[in-house]
Amino acid sequence: MEQVLLRIYFVVQKLVFSQVDKETFDAIINQGKVLEKDRWGVKVIETTDNKIVKFFRLKRVYSSALFFPYAWRFKRNANYLKRLGIKTMEVEKIEYCLSQQRHILTYKKLEGQSVKDKLSEAEGKNDLINHLIKFISELHAKGVYFRSLHFGNIIIDSKGDLSLIDISDLKVYTGALSVNHRVRNWKHLLKYDFEKKLINEYGCESFFDRYLGYANLSQQQGAYIMKELLVNTC
Repeated sequence: MEQVLLRIYFVVQKLVFSQVDKETFDAIINQGKVLEKDRWGVKVIETTDNKIVKFFRLKRVYSSALFFPYAWRFKRNANYLKRLGIKTMEVEKIEYCLSQQRHILTYKKLEGQSVKDKLSEAEGKNDLINHLIKFISELHAKGVYFRSLHFGNIIIDSKGDLSLIDISDLKVYTGALSVNHRVRNWKHLLKYDFEKKLINEYGCESFFDRYLGYANLSQQQGAYIMKELLVNTC
């Protein structure tokens, strides 16, 4: 059954996406700067013309990615975010290399640096944290559940505007996020050592009190969030 599903999958990818041969695939990698790789191969490169190329593989046959490839989700999520007025990448194209069984997604590199890198600098740290808290509260208010939320996936440009990257694992709900989704999102972020350390240095209670000031939630909902995050996480 698995082999049948894979044959159908490969046929669909050939029909839906522009095709890249192995020679072109290798050239893309060899002529670019590798930004991320794992035991399966190169995942992200930066090209000489200031573009980012991401490579996606099918991780499991029995998954939703068989019908909705990760690259397609990435582009769909970028469109969702733009409609909500949230800055993110502009996807230029998605291609497929059958011999390497990879989708190849290209977008123009965003100007700026990650918030994580910016926060590593000494000056203006608290102002940026306050800006970041407001930004995340706006994501939650607009129904954006960003499972990969951490400070390395948020870019700040020279104007101070914030943008999201690495958005494959993201869902947009109708209306604001529920309290449980908000708590889950913050708990995920607090699993990262850098983020947890920074929030504790800022003051965990002060950090989430400021978040609640933007969140427009009831007193009961706010108390629940504070309890879950202060007692069980910070």
